[in-house]
Amino acid sequence: YGCYTITMYAQTKYFYVMDNLFSSAPPTCCPPIDERFDFKGSWVDRHATLKEKANNGVLKDSDWAPGRTLQISAQSREQLLRQSQRDARFLAAMRLMDYSLLLGIHQIVGNRVWSNAAANAHADSHAAPQSAHSSPPELSATIEAEGPQRRGPLAFSAVRMQGPGEYRLGIIDPLQRWTWRKRIERLLKALSYCRCAAQQRNGMSAVPPKEYARRFHLMVGTKLLGFSAERVHADWEEETAAPSQPRWSEWWGLRGTTSTDGREASRRAPWRLSENQKECRCRLRVLGF
Repeated sequence: YGCYTITMYAQTKYFYVMDNLFSSAPPTCCPPIDERFDFKGSWVDRHATLKEKANNGVLKDSDWAPGRTLQISAQSREQLLRQSQRDARFLAAMRLMDYSLLLGIHQIVGNRVWSNAAANAHADSHAAPQSAHSSPPELSATIEAEGPQRRGPLAFSAVRMQGPGEYRLGIIDPLQRWTWRKRIERLLKALSYCRCAAQQRNGMSAVPPKEYARRFHLMVGTKLLGFSAERVHADWEEETAAPSQPRWSEWWGLRGTTSTDGREASRRAPWRLSENQKECRCRLRVLGF
């Protein structure tokens, strides 16, 4: 895996090779994905079409329910927030934008069990029968219930529960530069759709890399992880104020090299490979929790 260039007929193309995030084959061994989301951090025209929703297609930012978050541990939330900040900073330093966070959710269905075996048998005998035309999901987990089992007359404990069991996520499409074409696209959309107001203008996908990176990091922290906006901003500013951090260009060898006679070589393009470097070191990671 990595980033590569190929030159044919005086045309240079940049591309990258990464693992299939949802592949069921080893070493990924991904379970069946029930929901797919494509997050950019923008909110203008970020709805899936009715056809995409009907065909279990990829949903977008505005299709994520308010208040919904990833049900992962506190340590994993902190780790994912910091990793998204570092990746967003690196991509902004490379003048890249329009990338997405691809999220896949595997749902599990399980029976709730109580410590009292007699109560379990009673609950199973009084469970609602399945319709002859329905095909309930296959059980994939056993859930230990907390507290006593409610059996009426006003409250009843559910004996079957369904929810997210595994998340697969990673950054995709990271090679779009902030070019004049993107600048013109932003201008034309703002004028054509009367999006000159700051709320609409800043919610479009086509924004400068630094603004895109901060918005992307804020989306991951608030929308997916449930942190407050102040907490996410503090995480970004903490990295900005760190005095001992080396430059991203020095970390990734993109600043330009110094020749043997002391003269600095010309700065190369971010994704262009040098003569003695066969593949570009890429810091994009596929995260799985």
